[in-house]
Amino acid sequence: MELYPYASISKKALPTPCLTTNKVYYLRTLLDLDYLDNFGIHNLGNNKTYTYMWDESIASRDSSEVASCLLKFIKQLPPSTKSIIAFSDSCGGQNKNKNTLKLWMYIVNNTNIETVDHKFLEPGHTYMECDEDFGLIEKHKRHIQYVFVPNEWTKAVQETSKWFYVQEMTSKDFFSFSDLDGISPNLKKDKEKQNVAWRTVKWLRLEKCNLYSMKFKNTLTESFEFLEADWSLKSKGRPSMQKLKLL
Repeated sequence: MELYPYASISKKALPTPCLTTNKVYYLRTLLDLDYLDNFGIHNLGNNKTYTYMWDESIASRDSSEVASCLLKFIKQLPPSTKSIIAFSDSCGGQNKNKNTLKLWMYIVNNTNIETVDHKFLEPGHTYMECDEDFGLIEKHKRHIQYVFVPNEWTKAVQETSKWFYVQEMTSKDFFSFSDLDGISPNLKKDKEKQNVAWRTVKWLRLEKCNLYSMKFKNTLTESFEFLEADWSLKSKGRPSMQKLKLL
């Protein structure tokens, strides 16, 4: 049986330490506060939430970190998975960027997944299941008086719901996607020689049957046809992705 996971994606930073006393508000500029990053994926196929957590001593909070969390999620999918549909907001620093595109390209080239659709919701209309999950965490936090270290945040998130699966990220879980630059340059023109306006792109599609090509459209309407951008003609030979050991 083929599995078609639908996933909503979002991220939230948790201040550490987290104290309830009012004095913290006035001392916030004197305290060296760290933030624990909490990247959430809500799998709409099984209604489970996967949270990937790390602090600033392990990694930053850029697009490579987000792509690394997505990669870790994809690794635990059943081998029978053939298609992924992801929903997220249009934040360029986390979701709509070249590193995410390179990750999806790598996935359709090196796994059993044949199609990836990434849909970007309209600004102002981006309330997703992940936001509801973060709301549950905030509600549970009201019953916790203090959080001093990152491990206490991890425990608090795990206790929020039996449907939450928390994974603590280590430095070995994060990858630099700079090695993939050769296979996904900045796409400025589509096949019709028209400019690709990344800010207005609402839907990306990558397919195993159409490697080195990206389909996209500026609407989430099913009936509208995809536009297409192809970078294989500009590259000197087709670079091999098999050399990159991300999986």
